Amino acid sequence: MANSVMMLHLCRSRGGVWAFNDSTRGLRAEPFVGETNRAIDRHAGGRDMVTILFSGGPIPGSQLRLDRISADAHGSWWTPSDGGEQCWLCPALYQYFDSAPESIHVVFHVAGTDSGRHADSRSREQRACDDALEWSDAHPDAELEDVPPEHVAAVARDPAQAAYALGHVHDLTVDERATLEAAAKGVTA
Repeated sequence: MANSVMMLHLCRSRGGVWAFNDSTRGLRAEPFVGETNRAIDRHAGGRDMVTILFSGGPIPGSQLRLDRISADAHGSWWTPSDGGEQCWLCPALYQYFDSAPESIHVVFHVAGTDSGRHADSRSREQRACDDALEWSDAHPDAELEDVPPEHVAAVARDPAQAAYALGHVHDLTVDERATLEAAAKGVTA
């Protein structure tokens, strides 16, 4: 696979485990394991939803580099550049790379954390994340355009997520579309 930049939207579940959906690759509520969750926590700014860009090659603004220690068909071990413990990535990695690259470079896009609203936003964000993951588990054959509006609104916290939703979710109300358009431009409601 050529060097390209890929994007995932991560949510932290009630149990503190980070997970993601990628319907283009048949992955639903795909969890990260062990220390990998703590590596994400160190860069998530206390938020429960984060968008990552990642690549097998350098990315401008990269905040984390994972250097491969070993790899086989059952997963791979990595040393994070931020000094954390070794991380393990499961075979879902091979949905993005033909083989485990020498390193993975990661950029974290975290929605603003205005300290005056942080506690309320976080609990609302946590509920939205949990609900979206539970909905996804209950509807394994659903397409993105089938996502209920209350889950679409959860992505409006991050410009990249909002832009993605605008391009892929149909039947938005005028208000939902306006909220997502503002979020995609980085304007908070």
